Amino acid sequence: MDEGFGASFVAITTTAVTQFTHENLISGHEYAYRVAGSNLMGYGAYSAEFRFTPRSVPPKPPTSLVNVAASTSRTAIYVDFAKLLDNGGSTITSYSFYIDDGLDGTFAGPYSITDMSVTRWDTTALTLVSGRWYKVKYSASNVHGEGE
Repeated sequence: MDEGFGASFVAITTTAVTQFTHENLISGHEYAYRVAGSNLMGYGAYSAEFRFTPRSVPPKPPTSLVNVAASTSRTAIYVDFAKLLDNGGSTITSYSFYIDDGLDGTFAGPYSITDMSVTRWDTTALTLVSGRWYKVKYSASNVHGEGE
């Protein structure tokens, strides 16, 4: 295996089993593998390289949304959000926001932001009812799907 850290290929197992599980991989980091058979005469030629980069959906955001009190009014909520540093091994393509009905009901959404320079979302396009307590949550997405 070659983990790409400058050590080149290193042997990771010598076994008669035809499968291997590599654990604790780093998301977004490329790994290269090759196999060689052996008998009493020694090792044969190596196989062609197989390259693999583990990727997944982004994890749950590390922090909660922060209400921007100076901008929030009776009819619009403004929240700042933290961009995810862990992207699941693939570039974040959007952030999705969900808001409940202000009565602890189901969440509506997603309302998405695809401009990755933005770190604030607002409800100005929605009709909110004054006096209700709304809950807002968010997630990130990449080419593999939407995270928590």
